[in-house]
Amino acid sequence: MRRSALLLHISSLPSPWGVGDMGPEAHRLVRSLVRQGLDWQTLPMNETSAIFRHSPYSPISAFAGNRLFISPELMVEDGWIEERDLPPKLPAGPANFEEALKIREGLLEKAWRKNRDDMGFSLFKESERYWLEDYCLFRSLKRRFSMEPWHRWPEPYRLRNESAITEISEELSDGMDLLAFGQYIFFRQQRTLHRLCADEGLELIGDMPIYVIHDSPDVWAHPELFQLNKDLRPSAVAGVPPDYYSEDGQLWGNPLYDWDRHLPDEFGWWMSRLRHALELYDKIRIDHFRGLVGYWSVPADETTAKRGNWVETPSERFFETLRTNFPTMPFLAEDLGVITPDVKEAMEYLDIPGMAVLQFAFDGDTGSSPYTPHNHVPSMAVYTGTHDNDTTAGWFSTLGEDSLSRLESYLGRKLDEDSAPETLIRMALGSVAELAVVPAQDLLELGTEARMNRPSLKDGNWRWRLDEEGIPESRLDHLGHLIEIYGRKKERE
Repeated sequence: MRRSALLLHISSLPSPWGVGDMGPEAHRLVRSLVRQGLDWQTLPMNETSAIFRHSPYSPISAFAGNRLFISPELMVEDGWIEERDLPPKLPAGPANFEEALKIREGLLEKAWRKNRDDMGFSLFKESERYWLEDYCLFRSLKRRFSMEPWHRWPEPYRLRNESAITEISEELSDGMDLLAFGQYIFFRQQRTLHRLCADEGLELIGDMPIYVIHDSPDVWAHPELFQLNKDLRPSAVAGVPPDYYSEDGQLWGNPLYDWDRHLPDEFGWWMSRLRHALELYDKIRIDHFRGLVGYWSVPADETTAKRGNWVETPSERFFETLRTNFPTMPFLAEDLGVITPDVKEAMEYLDIPGMAVLQFAFDGDTGSSPYTPHNHVPSMAVYTGTHDNDTTAGWFSTLGEDSLSRLESYLGRKLDEDSAPETLIRMALGSVAELAVVPAQDLLELGTEARMNRPSLKDGNWRWRLDEEGIPESRLDHLGHLIEIYGRKKERE
């Protein structure tokens, strides 16, 4: 069945508490999307950090949820706090991560002090112990040691000496319990949202960064699974080689997996991570999927990604294990850029769809471009653009003369900035691709000011939000009309 989805991160929803969350506006959006036969795709919902400017692709934990997305309104509805506990509302505008976090931390502490003996909380701590204890202790130790990265901690804690860890865990128990409570509330609210999606017949598509950051509970608790040197710092880091868009490549800096050390327990950490994520979403887009087949390894002392080399993973064993654990293959592969035949073979073996981004279709030969609609195949997802692209209106306004000529020749007519967004939306919806995804910014025909991420810039990203009105129903009605025209209308069961 051909389907369509809206791409909108939770943080971009309207909210009076500084950043979009899983509360009333998220529930309202679900019901609006259902009326139009649309699914919903969001960006990663893991805990973020001010150090990485709250990028959802540099989360501080592969398992912990982002407390920024906890809804104060739902905390009142569920009886965790009183309405009088709510602070003054914040003005509308770009996401204010700093104030939003202060608000939620204050409310969580009030709720925890009154409800720390809650039976559901106790059951949650037990069921999630396999990651939750390491996360809470790691965050507590970071505070104890002045936020120093873990490889600089005193040796007993850096090397996880059992008696030292037991002793300090008792000393830090209250702070750890409060952190665990924040995760309890996050996962309660997220599962409520996911259950609403399921009840309404909407598929919730999540997103998973392939790598984790070095200063994380994942690497601290499992250093043997990563390529670290004797000082417990990365010996090589992740990135991608130079290409048409970047002469230096991209140096991400994440520690690389020591794949051979994942083999003895059949990739247990990875399977736990994926299983955990699939409790939150119906399907997961795996960012930089090609890194599961072969990765670009850059020596840790390099300042660009130029001097790296490709290294193969034990992908055959990994994918066999993946199929055994997840026979329905609820995944989508981010396979943008230069993709080698071995990656395509892996996707075919797993029957995992890849992606096509229409904004890339007119950079060169439209006849052969895999992003041009006539080269699409049913087993893929087509996007007008992604979180890393400019909005379609913004993209069109800066389109080079050659690309503009190719685009207009392909369409057989002239375009302007006003008509470009709907033109690409129609192009996506008319594709044979099974899934067509429309970013909310393109539905609203917004310009560059609404761009979510500029990969070349360190500051100012991830802060775009809808205004207080949200997405007008008239816009969604129009999109619903288009998906019906193009045979993508999904009827409620």
